[in-house]
Order: sequence, then C-alpha cells, then structure tokens
Amino acid sequence: MFSLVLLFTVLVPLVVSKTYYGGHKVLRITPSEPKHVEYLLELHHEGTELDFWSHPSHQLDRPVDVRVAPEQQEYFEAFLLEKGMSYTEMIPDVQEMIDHEKSIVSNQMIVVRHITKAFSY
Repeated sequence: MFSLVLLFTVLVPLVVSKTYYGGHKVLRITPSEPKHVEYLLELHHEGTELDFWSHPSHQLDRPVDVRVAPEQQEYFEAFLLEKGMSYTEMIPDVQEMIDHEKSIVSNQMIVVRHITKAFSY
C-alpha cells in the first residue's frame, strides 16, 4: 500500500510535467549494512542528479527508491554492485508509466464529460 501511495504522489507531478522521461528507471535499493546507508546518505546530500523518490534513513532494510536517467544507469548500477548493495528495478521506464497514467486520466475525463452532458440540471 505504501508503494502505491508513494508511486501516486510521485507520478502525479511527473504526469503534469512536460519533461520527457523515456528510458528513466526507478531502482529500489535496500541497504543491508550501515555502510550502505552512509553511501546513500552521501549521494542524497551531494546534490547528484539522482532523483530520490524516498529518502535514505539510518534504518537498515528500509528501501530507498531512486529515479535514474539513462545516461547515469550504467555508472550508478556499477557503483551499487561495487559497494555490494542489492537493488531491484521497480519501474523499467518512467515515461511508459506516465503515458499509461495519462491515458487512464483522459479516459476518465471522457466518461465524466459524458455523464455530466447527459445530466439535466
């Protein structure tokens, strides 16, 4: 449930945005050692171009979601492997998800217009 809420609160601004996110991935990183948490906190505070969808905390095994642009993926994934950090690909292509959300919203708007058009005030 938390993932759905997080996903919705992050995707809504992206859907409204005009930025193209083709090829951007969201990786879920789960730090299993204190040094992993420190690496993530450093990356978060360095002001890198990584987009943290959930902020790292000092708790172990608390997942951190990060949007990674295509030009950063190879380097970032190599960094994670080098540091012994496990991750999963949560969203393989952010733009595909945005486009899907836009089509759902568009279809809902068509239904609402149809219903309100037929409604007699």
